Amino acid sequence: MDKILSFFLTTVIFITLFPFSGQAAPKCLIFVHGHRTDQETVKNYHAVESYWIGKETNKLGMESGPVRDGVAAATRNGYHHAFLVGYDATDSYFNGAVEVSKQIERAMQGLPDLGGTRSCPVETEGAPTQYIVVAHSMGGVVMDYILGNAVPSSPYYNYKGAPFDKVTSKISYVMTVGTPHIGTAVADLIMQGSHNMLLNVLTWAFSHPDHGTEWLQTLPNYQVSHYMSAPLREVRLYTGWNSMGSSLLLRGNDDGVSSVATAFACNGDPNANRRIKVRTQRFPFYDLPLCENSPMGHMGGFRNYSNMNWSEENHADQRRDIYHGKRHTQGVPGGSSCLENGSFLEEVACNAGQ
Repeated sequence: MDKILSFFLTTVIFITLFPFSGQAAPKCLIFVHGHRTDQETVKNYHAVESYWIGKETNKLGMESGPVRDGVAAATRNGYHHAFLVGYDATDSYFNGAVEVSKQIERAMQGLPDLGGTRSCPVETEGAPTQYIVVAHSMGGVVMDYILGNAVPSSPYYNYKGAPFDKVTSKISYVMTVGTPHIGTAVADLIMQGSHNMLLNVLTWAFSHPDHGTEWLQTLPNYQVSHYMSAPLREVRLYTGWNSMGSSLLLRGNDDGVSSVATAFACNGDPNANRRIKVRTQRFPFYDLPLCENSPMGHMGGFRNYSNMNWSEENHADQRRDIYHGKRHTQGVPGGSSCLENGSFLEEVACNAGQ
């Protein structure tokens, strides 16, 4: 008995004096926002933070309820590190990619973000940091361009001298939500107009045409897939299905801005009337499966698109910790979900792990 007690005490003392260094790698979540109608996210860090914070938005675009912090939800209230990227999202996704990649490089160097308050360690006790990019809306198209132009054989390798190759080599994976990977009909309407005079009046009153919107059109010559190779890192695809009023412009299921066809990077026409195959208490119908021709990715070789699932979040709520109901994989070939219930940002936290 004395020998056992002595061995126990010796072990405790040894562990206390010489702790094991094999701890899990620290996680750094890098947040890339979507399209903006002004350049505030370039010069005002508060605008970058505010993008991920807000109240629930109803179908009319009105906010209500408590303020929710999406970054806090994704990082488990600071358990994981966070780095917020701000860039000119009124410009094209390829110009945005240059600035975003430079800021991601800052994160990987252990430097603070533009607010000066958030940074990620390069390593912790010998364990290198794992970098996970969380991109909403246009931010996901920006990441497509970076990941798909990171080797010399890419069509726009390191565009304008940007460090696409360096940051891609250190990214573990990217999570996109509500991203118009193959464009959105909303951008088409804003830039091209409509035969419907009322829609044209509403578009003129509430929209802001710019290069960012121009390059989110569904016309083939605007789609990012024509300016990149297959992404070198896994892109996990998510979207919502609780559309706002703007979904009158879209066909099929959508979050109010991005249809499920474009959010899941389906092959073929981004404006196709694709619907999620689902049967729930709230939506008691059974429709055609999504992406029936190519379940994971446009351009054939895009097999790095995976982990697809959706929830009843609209486009605005996806970037906040709003919806906490069921996450679905029905009608999504190869779809999977880390959480049974939760917001997209809680799904981010689940993917990042403990």
